[in-house]
Amino acid sequence: MRGTESMKNRIIIILIFLVSLTLDQISKYIVQTEMVLYQSITISENFFHITYILNKGAAFGLFSNSSESFRTPFFIAVSIIAISGLLYFFIAFAKESRLSQIALALILSGAAGNLVDRIYLGFVRDFIDFHWYDIHWPAFNFADTSICIGTGLLILNLYRQDLKSSKLKAQS
Repeated sequence: MRGTESMKNRIIIILIFLVSLTLDQISKYIVQTEMVLYQSITISENFFHITYILNKGAAFGLFSNSSESFRTPFFIAVSIIAISGLLYFFIAFAKESRLSQIALALILSGAAGNLVDRIYLGFVRDFIDFHWYDIHWPAFNFADTSICIGTGLLILNLYRQDLKSSKLKAQS
């Protein structure tokens, strides 16, 4: 029975990874083919737009002014190192926690989605634009969302494990 449960769990984790990565790539493709660069579509006035931009840097545009000959190889290398580390963490430490597995699958899919953009385009396509009137949060995409949700789930899982550990110590 344990083997069947383990296989089912792996399939769910792989599906989460694939669905998240596919949603990211399809949404970026639709925005890129249906909009012109810097075009903005109002979803909610003074709060939410779909705005097509190209992010040549990292989060919040870090390193966006660096030369392309530095920027692209640097971000590809950093992404590959991060994905390798996440895979190691996934294999070594997340075996017993389904929540950690889901979280890492989301983070991996986000990292992979943005890596695909960097390899094929040299930049990341962003379009989710939240703001309050003229105060804008930096635009992002579904890959970034997957990374944030996965990170939040990892933090939640660590908190739950800490609570569980504290209760066990209190009982002994």
